[in-house]
Amino acid sequence: MITEGVGSCFWLELVADHSPEPVSTSPSAPAPRLGAATPARGRRTVLLVEDDLPSQSLVQAQLSNRSDLKLIVAANGREGIALALAHRPDVILMDNGMPEITGRQAVQLLANDPRTAAIPVIAISAGAGAEPLPGQEADPIRWFRQVAKPFSQGALLQAIDAALDGSG
Repeated sequence: MITEGVGSCFWLELVADHSPEPVSTSPSAPAPRLGAATPARGRRTVLLVEDDLPSQSLVQAQLSNRSDLKLIVAANGREGIALALAHRPDVILMDNGMPEITGRQAVQLLANDPRTAAIPVIAISAGAGAEPLPGQEADPIRWFRQVAKPFSQGALLQAIDAALDGSG
């Protein structure tokens, strides 16, 4: 029976693997860039939770020379939580202003789950690092780092490397 205005809700979650291309190891290869990994670290997973396509592309481009990093991308907070649970990334880059649930809400849910609570989360948002709004002074969210948009490649890679090294 079909009743107007009543139905089902469906969604489809796709995982995009935006793995950076390997860096050339030939003798003529340029010197390693800022934040280049040491071979002992191995390949680490970075989860980017960002709904803005140009911002996704910017982060992907900034990590393109890091063969030690595998980038996976989520387009919203709900998808980010699902990918964090499925892939257990080494670090998460989280935008705040997203549809479905905000970055703050997603981080709180991740922090409350023992499977993801220890994953460092870096805020990448236009408002990152800004003074809290009235009423937010007691914000329970403790970001590992905050990198304000627009961010430089150096600032982003330094924050990622600090998270991977556990050096706060």
